[in-house]
Amino acid sequence: MKFDSLCSIIEEAVYGEPSLIYDQPKNSDSEYIVAAAVKDPVTNDIYLGDYHDMALINAVNNAGARGEHFDRGFFTNKDRFVDRKEAMQIAKQGRQIDPNSKYSQLTSADFVEFER
Repeated sequence: MKFDSLCSIIEEAVYGEPSLIYDQPKNSDSEYIVAAAVKDPVTNDIYLGDYHDMALINAVNNAGARGEHFDRGFFTNKDRFVDRKEAMQIAKQGRQIDPNSKYSQLTSADFVEFER
């Protein structure tokens, strides 16, 4: 499934209309973070949300999945699930968060705290 289609489906389910969950950076040719995500390590299914808790709720609501063993990370515009460390580097490079952040792992709360 293409990224745009996947985002539209998720956004319509969560918000009623399609849009990217996180703002895209000005240089949208590069990879950037679009959503918090959880990944089922058994099925490799990925569920998106504004926050990881919302992604877990989507997993339960959409697939009846149990999320206690899900991997938490982020989903990018390049259709990739990335862990929190790689997500931090991507978000810094795209100036989605403060590039001077002292933290090594990204959390969904980082997007709320940073104003460009």
